[in-house]
Amino acid sequence: DPWRVHMVGTPGADLEAELDMTREEVGAALSLDVSRPVLLVLQHPASTEAGLAASQMRETMEAVCSFGEQIVVIFPNADAGGRGMIDVIKNYEGLPNVRAHKSLPRSLYVGLLSVTTVMIGNSSSDANNCCKTFQYSRPATLAPNISTRVEVDASHPAYQKSPIL
Repeated sequence: DPWRVHMVGTPGADLEAELDMTREEVGAALSLDVSRPVLLVLQHPASTEAGLAASQMRETMEAVCSFGEQIVVIFPNADAGGRGMIDVIKNYEGLPNVRAHKSLPRSLYVGLLSVTTVMIGNSSSDANNCCKTFQYSRPATLAPNISTRVEVDASHPAYQKSPIL
């Protein structure tokens, strides 16, 4: 029966309501200077390109590191190719501006989204959580030229060129 079907939206699209940390608390928890730009990298392997995942991650890390800004990287999912990506990320962990995390508790992740200047990668979290939740106030730079995991509508207001890029 059609009356039983309801459109309810994207899970996690109201994360701003869950924000329970100040910018300063987020900065302290993640060793970030929240007065400076924060680049958040969320990239997963494309299941059809598992053999390329490590080189794709290396390309992303080289690009984001070239800006000299604070970088937070969250490890990719457990799909094929993810282990190679994690190995690449670990090569950058020693840099003073790179913070890598296997995962973050939800409240800290929401806090991180609130202080993020730009998100980079191919994670659906870019559009579903950050850009929609924070009223398109955080540019998302999805990387369709790095992998085919996410198809991007470049005309969407969430996908804009970041002022720091």
